[in-house]
Amino acid sequence: MSDYEVTSTQKGAIGENYVVQELILQSDGRLSPFKPIADGDGIDLLVLDKKTGNSLPLQVKMRTKTIKASPKVVHFEVRKVTFKSDFDGAVLAVLFKPEVSKFEVDTAWLIPMKKLHGVTSANSEKFVLRPSMGKESKDRYREFRCVDFSEVTKRVVELLDS
Repeated sequence: MSDYEVTSTQKGAIGENYVVQELILQSDGRLSPFKPIADGDGIDLLVLDKKTGNSLPLQVKMRTKTIKASPKVVHFEVRKVTFKSDFDGAVLAVLFKPEVSKFEVDTAWLIPMKKLHGVTSANSEKFVLRPSMGKESKDRYREFRCVDFSEVTKRVVELLDS
């Protein structure tokens, strides 16, 4: 085989591009995501709604693995320097199935920034999210859980309409 392996940075870029593609396709072109030149402010995508003219800043977090000790739990982190509680943005945390060559969403969570602080634990530098991917889980992330990308898109549109 090859001496190379897809890096975590490359996986992140692939994941963001997947999110862009699916938002466009699932919304029949209504949503138009843009990538900022630099994402130092924690905004990976700015999603423009062509119908309303509203936009939604999105911070995209992706993983391809669950926690080894708790195989139904996924670990995501949001740096505090990028968090703004009065921000109308959202965090989209996505667990992709581990087969990178196919990149399919297993589970996703769309959490408005205004609600992020209430569902995470924190250390000095980061907010930590540990949602369960179990469809029947009653964890504190259940209201944000999306079973597929059409549901993610529907919820993005709802945030843009509100």
